[in-house]
Amino acid sequence: MDRFLASLPKNILATLAIGGGIFLIILLNPPHTVCDAQMTIFKEAQKGFVFLDPKSKSIETSDYELLTKQCRVSNSPGGCYELFARLKILIRDIEAVPTECRPKVGSENKVRKALWESLDLISRLAWGTKPPQSYYEKFGWLEPPDLLLFCDLKRTVLAVYGNSQWEQFREGLFKDLPGVKEIQRTVAWEHMLLSINCDKYQ
Repeated sequence: MDRFLASLPKNILATLAIGGGIFLIILLNPPHTVCDAQMTIFKEAQKGFVFLDPKSKSIETSDYELLTKQCRVSNSPGGCYELFARLKILIRDIEAVPTECRPKVGSENKVRKALWESLDLISRLAWGTKPPQSYYEKFGWLEPPDLLLFCDLKRTVLAVYGNSQWEQFREGLFKDLPGVKEIQRTVAWEHMLLSINCDKYQ
């Protein structure tokens, strides 16, 4: 091998060395794709809410986690107002990502958690501690803007994760809502927020 390299002209040898170096650089540091760039923009937009700010070393809990806890404990419009407002911005930022890059955004565990947990939380807020007694009680204290948020969350998870994961989420709620096993499935469905006609909220 040494003899072969020694027999090569210096300009060919230099070309091979440069080419090998470039190949090694690309191999170790693959170029950023469009979706990588979009992910960077998205993370910057959601810094503080979904993602922690790396510059704030003392902060270990995201605003999403704090606001979700506050909303769950208060179970009231005032206690959930800021969470709902920030979730609307999250959805807006996801929609700003090109369609082909949304699966990459959705694959982030923190994004996945925020979307599915928020759907679960809003569904439970509407249901309450026992099954609603009628169709008209299925919304609990939620107002039309809150229902729009729920429908926007549903549309987002369907677009990003697909129908099968939505059905899995729905079945999980069917088994876990307080008192749901004591009533017929058809009645439970009619009284669940999941049965809302989202065509009315766009």
